[in-house]
Amino acid sequence: MESFKYEPLDLDGPAFRLVRLCHGYGSRIDCEIFQAWLYPEQSPISYEALSYTWGSTEIVRTVRMNGKRHGITHNLYLALQYLRFRDQDRILWVDGICIDQTNDKERGHQVRHMGDIYKQSERVIFWLGEPTDATDVILNSLRELQKESTEHASKMWELSDRRWVGLWSAVQSGYPDLQLQQRQGFKELLSRPWFKRVWILQEVANARAGLVCCGEASVSAHIFPVAPLLLNVCPRAHCQAVLDIMPGPSRSGTWWNMNRDLYTLLIKFCESQAGLPCDKIYALLGLSSDAQDTDMIRPDYEKSEHDLIQDVVRFLFDDHTYCTQKSYFPTLRKLVKNLGVLNGLFLQHHMWSSNLEDLETILDRRYFGIAKTDIEAAALASVQAIGNFRRGIPRTSDGVAMDATEIWDHLKSLVLLLQHRGYRIERAEELLLITLSKNSDRPHILNTLLQRRASEITITHKVWLAMSQKQFYPSQAGHTLFQQQGNEIRITNDVLIAAASNIVYGLELMQLLIQHGGNEIRVTEGVLIAAVSNKCYGLDLVQLLLQQRGNKVQITDAVLKRAGQNVLEQQPRADMLMKLLLKQNDSKNQITYRLIRYAGWNHREVRKLLCHVSIPQAFRGLLGLAGAAYLQGHRPTSTNETNQHSLQDNRQAILEDFSHLFYAEKKVAEAFNKYVAENYTQHNPNILDGRQAAIEALTPLFSTEGIVFEIHQLFVGGDYGLVHVKSVTPGQNDTAVMDMYRFEGLKIVEHWDVLQTMTAGVNPHPFF
Repeated sequence: MESFKYEPLDLDGPAFRLVRLCHGYGSRIDCEIFQAWLYPEQSPISYEALSYTWGSTEIVRTVRMNGKRHGITHNLYLALQYLRFRDQDRILWVDGICIDQTNDKERGHQVRHMGDIYKQSERVIFWLGEPTDATDVILNSLRELQKESTEHASKMWELSDRRWVGLWSAVQSGYPDLQLQQRQGFKELLSRPWFKRVWILQEVANARAGLVCCGEASVSAHIFPVAPLLLNVCPRAHCQAVLDIMPGPSRSGTWWNMNRDLYTLLIKFCESQAGLPCDKIYALLGLSSDAQDTDMIRPDYEKSEHDLIQDVVRFLFDDHTYCTQKSYFPTLRKLVKNLGVLNGLFLQHHMWSSNLEDLETILDRRYFGIAKTDIEAAALASVQAIGNFRRGIPRTSDGVAMDATEIWDHLKSLVLLLQHRGYRIERAEELLLITLSKNSDRPHILNTLLQRRASEITITHKVWLAMSQKQFYPSQAGHTLFQQQGNEIRITNDVLIAAASNIVYGLELMQLLIQHGGNEIRVTEGVLIAAVSNKCYGLDLVQLLLQQRGNKVQITDAVLKRAGQNVLEQQPRADMLMKLLLKQNDSKNQITYRLIRYAGWNHREVRKLLCHVSIPQAFRGLLGLAGAAYLQGHRPTSTNETNQHSLQDNRQAILEDFSHLFYAEKKVAEAFNKYVAENYTQHNPNILDGRQAAIEALTPLFSTEGIVFEIHQLFVGGDYGLVHVKSVTPGQNDTAVMDMYRFEGLKIVEHWDVLQTMTAGVNPHPFF
C-alpha cells in the first residue's frame, strides 16, 4: 500500500488539519485528514482535541490515512483504539497526525497557533493511557459523583467546598469496600507520564471543557480535580498545578487567575518533561500573559539552544544579567533550574546600583519575581554580599568607591524605598553590621561607621556578638555605644565567651564588658575555658576575671584540664596560669587523682605537669606511691611494674571517688553499689556482712540532720586503702574515724574501722 504524504499547509494564515476517526472495531484503524481554518466563520466544524503522551517516538504502528498507509507511535495507536466509536465517526485534532513532524517550519507555525486550536475545540480529551482495575474503580466512582452533582448547582462550587464531601458520601454508599482501591487508582493516575509532559499544560489550560480518560473509563475535567479533597490525597506540587488549570471551578480559585507570566509558569512547571529542550519554553508561550505575542521569543525550531537562552534571559531579566551570569545557564535545563537564583541576582544588582530609580522602575512595571519573599531575600543577600565585599565596594554614580557612611546611607534609602512599598526588610541594617564585623580585612570601615553614625545605629545582641567574635574592637565608639544603648545590649554568656576567645582585642573587650556590666557579669565554666584557651591573653583574662568576680568564679576540672593542656603544649605563661587556677581551686593547690583521671593524662604528661607547676612535697602523700614515683622521676622498667602502677592508680581513683560519694555527698547506696562487692565482709560488730546489709545500716546514720564527714587523709597501698575521717554531729563530740578497706581487683571486699571520741588528750598531738 502506498504511503501517505502530507499536502502543504497554508502557512500564511491560521490553517490547520483535522482527522476523522472512522467508526469501527478491531485492529484496523481508518482515518481521513483534511485542512480547516481556526476562525469559526471560515470553518464551523466541531472537533475534539487530544492531549496525550507520545512515549517512544519510534513508528511501530500503521493506520489507513485517506486510503494510504501512515505510520504512528504505539501510544497514539492505543489512544485511537480506545477513543474510536463503533457506530459513528469522530472528528479529532491530534498533533502526531495533524502536524507534519518532518517540516520544521510547519511545526513552528502550528505551535504558535496551538493555543487557539485547543481553545476552539468542543472539548479536550486528556488521555492518561491504558487502565488498571484501580483506575477503573476511581474513574467510575467519580463518574457517579458527576451524575449526582447534576442535581445540584455544583458547577460554581470551589474545590474546597465541603458540599463535595457530602455528595461523595452518598456515592460511597455504593462502594463500601473500595476506598483503598479508589485512593490507589487516583495515585496511579497522578503518576502517569501525562502529568509530566510539558505540552499538556497549554492543552489543559486552553480547554473550554475536558474529559479525563483512562482506557474506556472517563470523567469530566471539572470533577476530577476535587478527588484529592475526597480521598485525602496530597498530590505533588507539579501535579497539583496541573489540576489547578483544568477547566471548571479549579481555575477560578487558584494562582491561574493571578499570575500567568512566563517566569511564574517556568517556576511552577520546572519538572515538566519535553523531548526537545526548546519545548520547555515553546510549550508555555501560548499560556503566558506576557510572552505569547512578543517578538523577543518565537517558536523557531531552526534556532540554536544558545540563541534561545539569550532570548529568554533578556526577556525575563536584562542584558547585564545575560552578560555577567552565564555560568548559571549553560543549557536551557540549567536556566530553568536557576531562574530563582538569577531573579535574586537581578534584583540585588539594582538594589546596590547607586541610582535606585532603576529599581523603582522595575517594581512599578514588573509583575513577576517581586513577591515579598523575593524582595526580602534579595535585599538581605545583597547586604551580605556588600558587607563581605564579594563584589567590591559599591560605587557612587561618578564611579568613586563609597565610604562607610555612604554605604550606610544607601542602605537606609533602600530599606525606606522597599518599606514604603509594603516590603518588610527588618534585618537589613543588623545584617550589614554583622557582616562588616566579621570582615576582619577591613575593620576600619565599621569603626568609621560607628563613629559617624552612632546616633542612627542600634547595636543588637547579634551585632555585638559578631563584633566580639572577630578580630575587631570598636575603640572609643564601643564606649559611646554602651553609654547610649547600654540597657539594650545584653552581656550574655556567648558574648563573654566570644570576647574571651578574641586573641587580638580580648582583654580590652572583656574590660569594656566588665566596666559596663558590673555585678551582672556571670563567669561560667565556658567563659573560663575560653579565657584559658586564649593563647595571647589567657593569664591576663583570668586575672581580670578573678580580680573582678573573686569568689564568684568556680575553677572546675574542665578549666584545669584546659590549663594543663596549655602547659603540655608549652604555651607562653601557661605554668603561671595553671598555678593561679590551682590556687583558686578547692584542691588546695594540688593536682588530684580525680583531675588526672578526668583529663586522661598519662604518666609522662603528669610528670611533665608536676615538673612545670612545681607541686610542693606535701602533695607526695596525696598521690600515694604512684605520685611519689612521678615526683622522683621514676620510670617503670618492666611490664609487670607498669601493670602494678596501673592497678594502684585505679584503686586510688576508686577509693577517692567512693570516699567522695560516701563521706562528702552521703550517697551511701550509690557508693556501695558502684564500688563494693556483693559478698562484702564487715568487721564492725554492729553491722551484718554483705553490701545490702551495710547500705541498710549506714543510710539512717548518714541521714542524721546536720551530720558532716570531713576527709583528712586518703591512702592506697597494695590491696589496702585507708581513709581518715572526722565525723561531726550537732550536739555530740566529734569523732575521728579510721576506715580500712581491702581490695580484690577493683572491688572493695572487706572493711575494718577504728573510732575515737575527740576529747582533750594528755599529749600535744592533734587527731589529724
